[in-house]
Amino acid sequence: MTEEDELTQNASLYLGQSYVQLNDKNNARMAFDQASSMNFNKKIRETALYNYALLIHETAFTGFGESVKVFEKFLNDFPESQ
Repeated sequence: MTEEDELTQNASLYLGQSYVQLNDKNNARMAFDQASSMNFNKKIRETALYNYALLIHETAFTGFGESVKVFEKFLNDFPESQ
């Protein structure tokens, strides 16, 4: 069983960013998804959800409808995001 805490959320965000640098978008998407599903740190969640939405949009991992759904979730959860 994996313990989830703010450190795990932060590590998932940085792991996703590392995978992006390596052009491994599938693993980056999964890491951002994991970080965005945790509620320990709102700023980490915001960054992770934004990056997750971008990767879904940029790749063919899911259909267009899923991309729209994730962007809508981002806008609803973080209406003041810049």
